[in-house]
Amino acid sequence: MFNGDMSAVGTMARTWILFFQQLATAPDTPTQYDKATFGLAIGGALTVGQNVCPLYLVQWAGTIVQATAQWKTPSAGNAAHIDILRTRPAAGTSPASTVSIFGATIGGTPLVMPPAVTAEQTVTTFANPAVQPGDYLTVNVLQVGATAAGGDLVIVLQIELT
Repeated sequence: MFNGDMSAVGTMARTWILFFQQLATAPDTPTQYDKATFGLAIGGALTVGQNVCPLYLVQWAGTIVQATAQWKTPSAGNAAHIDILRTRPAAGTSPASTVSIFGATIGGTPLVMPPAVTAEQTVTTFANPAVQPGDYLTVNVLQVGATAAGGDLVIVLQIELT
């Protein structure tokens, strides 16, 4: 591999430099995602309320790009309305702020789960999609079915990391 006088060392070093330069200019890596999963009324009936399941603490900066929800036991009589709130804790002189990811105000246009439908419901448009480390997401139930509340609802948020 080397001559007795080590003249190949310079060629070998140059080869590694070229390799690492190409590695640095390789095509962009695939988009990475995080997922926040919420289970509501697992094994029971959905009820109207705030913070109806454990919160999700955001670990990385990103943008919410999709919310997918599916019932095991759908509501009857009325659609269920679910709101997901993003709370940004106070920092420095900025006070804490809470907004709905779906609308400009809390209780804005929520995630709607139609009655008697078990098919996945997907939302891809959000009024407040940006999240950053330290934010947390909570779930409020604004309305349940009139004759059957519904239960075993799972919501998954897909967050594109930035």
